[in-house]
Amino acid sequence: TYGFGAGSAGISPTLRNQLVQVPFTGNSALAVAGAKPVPRHIDQRLVTAYYEQAHFGVQSGFSGYVVEATYVGTFGRKLIGLMNINTFEGRTACLSSSSTAQKALCAAQGYTTYSSARPTSLFNNDNFRSNGFGSNYNAGQVSVRKSFARGVQMLANYTYSKAMDNTSDVFTVKNGGTGIVSPYNPRYEYGAADFDTRHNLVVTSNLESQWKKGNLLLGGWALSPIFSWRSGSPIYIKNGASTYDPNKDGTTGVDRAVYLKTGDPRNSINHDVSPAKGYITKGTWGAYSCPTVWCDPPVQRNSIYGPRFINLDLGATKRFAITERQTVTFQTSFFNIFNHPNFKNPIGDTNNANFGKSIDVNKDARITQMSLRYDF
Repeated sequence: TYGFGAGSAGISPTLRNQLVQVPFTGNSALAVAGAKPVPRHIDQRLVTAYYEQAHFGVQSGFSGYVVEATYVGTFGRKLIGLMNINTFEGRTACLSSSSTAQKALCAAQGYTTYSSARPTSLFNNDNFRSNGFGSNYNAGQVSVRKSFARGVQMLANYTYSKAMDNTSDVFTVKNGGTGIVSPYNPRYEYGAADFDTRHNLVVTSNLESQWKKGNLLLGGWALSPIFSWRSGSPIYIKNGASTYDPNKDGTTGVDRAVYLKTGDPRNSINHDVSPAKGYITKGTWGAYSCPTVWCDPPVQRNSIYGPRFINLDLGATKRFAITERQTVTFQTSFFNIFNHPNFKNPIGDTNNANFGKSIDVNKDARITQMSLRYDF
C-alpha cells in the first residue's frame, strides 16, 4: 500500500505543493528509539523493461570483395534503475544545524530553517527500484570482407556509435555511490553511457606465402595479424570530499565536479604526456560553489573520455610437409607484439592526490606462445 503526504513549508522550498510518496504501512510501529531503517524496495507497479531495435543496411560485392554498410539502433524503454526517493535537492540547505552563513543565504532567498529534513522522518535513505530510465544506442557499421584467394584473406570492421542513457547499471557501485544524483530529475543524468565507445576498428587477415610452396624451408609460411583500435570510454569527474554536496541532498562525495576553464571540457586532456603522469591537466576541474541555496554543477555526465586502446596480435606459422599424409606445423603467437601499454581510465576524483592519472593498464604485456603439431 501507499501513503501520501503533501509537501509543506516544514519540508523544503523545492517540494512545496508537491505530493510526496511514501510506500509503507504501519508507520507508527517504526517511530521508536534507535537507528532509523534504510529500506530497499521495488515499485509495486514495476513492469518488464524492453528494447526497440532498428536495423537496415546495404551490401555490394565485386572482384572477391564484399562491402556492407549498416545502421543499428537499440532503444531501451522502461529500464530499471535505482534512486533515493527519501531525499531531494536542497534537503540540507537550510537546516537549523547549518552554518550562520548558510542560514543567512537561506533567509535572503526567503526560506527559513526546516523542522524536517526528509519527506518522511521515519526512515533514512530509501533506495527505490523503478522503471524511470531509458537508453539510446545508434551506430553506423562498415565492413569489408575479402574471400581467400591467392593466399590472402581479410576482414575489416569499423563502427561509429553513440550510447546515451541516464543510468548504465542498476546495482553496481560506481563513482562512490549507486543510483542517480537527482531522484526528482532523472533527465539531469542523461549523457554518454558508462560503456560508450565512439570508434571501434578491427582488422584481421590471413596471409599465406605462395612462393616456393614445395620448398621445405622457403615454402609453407603464413602470417595472421589482428589489429584492434578503439577510442576511450567516459570518465566520471567528481569531487569525493566528504563535505562536497552542491545540490544539498545530504549525499556527499558523489556529485560531479565542474570544468574551471573556458571552452570545451575536453581541452583538459593532455595528449603530450603519458596517461600515467597526467592524462587530465591539474587545475582544470574542481568543486562547484553554488551561487544560491542549492544547484547542480553545470557539466553533463560523462563529458570527457579516457585513453584509446590500440593493439596488434600476430601469428606466424611454418608448415613442413614430410609426406603427402604427414606434416609438422610450428606456430608462434605474439599477443601485444609491440608491448604497447594501454592505460585504463584515470582517476576522476578531484579530491584524490592521483586525480587525472592512469594507475593501471587494460592489457597484459607482450606474451609469446609457441606450439608444435604433428598431423598424420
